[in-house]
Amino acid sequence: MLAEKLKQIETIIDDPEKYHQVVTVMYEILELHKSIKAQKQADGIAAAKQRGVRFGRPPKPLPKKFKSVYDRYERGHLTATEAAVCLDTNRVTFKRMVERYKRERV
Repeated sequence: MLAEKLKQIETIIDDPEKYHQVVTVMYEILELHKSIKAQKQADGIAAAKQRGVRFGRPPKPLPKKFKSVYDRYERGHLTATEAAVCLDTNRVTFKRMVERYKRERV
């Protein structure tokens, strides 16, 4: 589509130097439009965050038996890998659950 528009401009403007100038101005306008749009988007996101809007997918609830497994993990009766197996997940996910649990408790 852009190529077609440039061809139309090229047929209207037969001087290569003037054509180049027109295309350069058009690209500058396009870049200005992109930066204005990006700034408006950033302003909108900042305003939404100030209002307390949360972005992204909501987190899944912790498994029902997380608290009991976590207590045993904290006392040293389970390793992170063993605790993860008890919750049918992997060690990294278990560690993320622990961090989230600690953040929510405070």
